[in-house]
Amino acid sequence: MFRYFYLLVASFLLQASLMAQFPAPEVHEEWEFSIFGGASFLDDGSFLTPVDGQEAPRIVGVDHDSGYLVGMRITQNLGQHAGAELEYNFANQPLGFRDIKPSLPTIDLDHRIHSILYSILIYPLDRSSRWRPYGSVGGGAALYQLDPDSEIDALNEGLDLKDQWKFAFSVGGGLKYMIHDQWGIRFDVRDQITGAPNYGLPRTAEVEQGEIGPALRPQGNYHNWQISIGLIYGWSRR
Repeated sequence: MFRYFYLLVASFLLQASLMAQFPAPEVHEEWEFSIFGGASFLDDGSFLTPVDGQEAPRIVGVDHDSGYLVGMRITQNLGQHAGAELEYNFANQPLGFRDIKPSLPTIDLDHRIHSILYSILIYPLDRSSRWRPYGSVGGGAALYQLDPDSEIDALNEGLDLKDQWKFAFSVGGGLKYMIHDQWGIRFDVRDQITGAPNYGLPRTAEVEQGEIGPALRPQGNYHNWQISIGLIYGWSRR
């Protein structure tokens, strides 16, 4: 009986040794291209904005509706547990101002955000696993851009608004699953953080002929939560 037990143990050790010499094939290729779509949710804000010659500031509100998100990523898997990727995403993010000046209680505008980001990915599982969760952290830039027709509408209301670039920091995570050969899917949740833009408006409201002009003095950061699902195509240099 013990002889059979020893033979079984020896057989198991031999198989383990052979598997160590021939590791599991890598399912995830070195390079990946992915396209994705989803939804984007950006913070609203209420900002204390000074008025020239007055002690009490005004409260100016900035509202954002949720919108769709589309984009693409190029990813390089570095070794077994790290990766790097370059991303472009476009978020449709309708914008509204509240009390930007006393004579204009509200105005709604078409607005979008273009983002370019470079991120580092950390994988707890190696490239032989079809399921591969990961965390990500990165940085880049985001352009807060108004639709040209909305810029004209705002100008007709006395608002000379400008597109504005902001440094962006991104943190989040996701999950990849390779379905077959070079094709897979991925799910991502990211928090894209930027400073709040003022769209070229004065940071202190001026008073002309008794009328208070438009102004916006944003403080703090915006958190743009992005949820997306994407399609992966992978390849390696041979």
